[in-house]
Amino acid sequence: MEIRRIIDSISRKWWLCVVFAVLFGGMGWFFHIFLSSPTYNADTTLYVLNRDRVTAGESLSYSDITMGKEFLKQYSGIFYSRSVAAEAARKLDQYSLSAGTISSMANLSINEDSGLLKIRVTAYDAIMAASVANVMGEVFSSKVKEITNSDFIGILDKAQVSNTPIPDNGIIKMILWIVAGEVFSLGIIYLLEYFNTTIRSVEDIENNIGVRVIGIIPEHDLR
Repeated sequence: MEIRRIIDSISRKWWLCVVFAVLFGGMGWFFHIFLSSPTYNADTTLYVLNRDRVTAGESLSYSDITMGKEFLKQYSGIFYSRSVAAEAARKLDQYSLSAGTISSMANLSINEDSGLLKIRVTAYDAIMAASVANVMGEVFSSKVKEITNSDFIGILDKAQVSNTPIPDNGIIKMILWIVAGEVFSLGIIYLLEYFNTTIRSVEDIENNIGVRVIGIIPEHDLR
């Protein structure tokens, strides 16, 4: 189909683009206002250092810092183990969360330069997010201490209940809905034009019938 014909069809059916843009924009606004729930983050920060030397009044050496970084790489995988999630679920029985649900809510990030770990939990309930983050921190540090028989890890900052939900980019979502409406309307216009058999030009006759047009008789009003 010729581009010129498609553009002409769009110019004649521009109102379809407006209708579907408004319709899809309204749907996006409805989903954003009534069907989307705010989500909250909660962060628990843990430290990694040789507490035995600190408790004894000794200063940390470069080897202690290097050992802490290696410790992060070796034992951070314990955080995602089933045993940690199951123990956290048992302690959080008031929320009726499964171990799999807790694992999907929590994420562990490592800052090797500072030797700190951050447990971030995302949930629809701010209080639950903070509770899960703190319990995961306690269970994780306890499990590491149990496995390594050392006191290398502990909680530096407990998670606080956030009063501010995560930005949900509502404006961007609305724009995407409107763009989807425009694309849908253009698809409808294209299909209508594709199945339209109306002859509008000499080119249509020659392309569809396969004969040359010798001349055109203009329309006259003889009255």
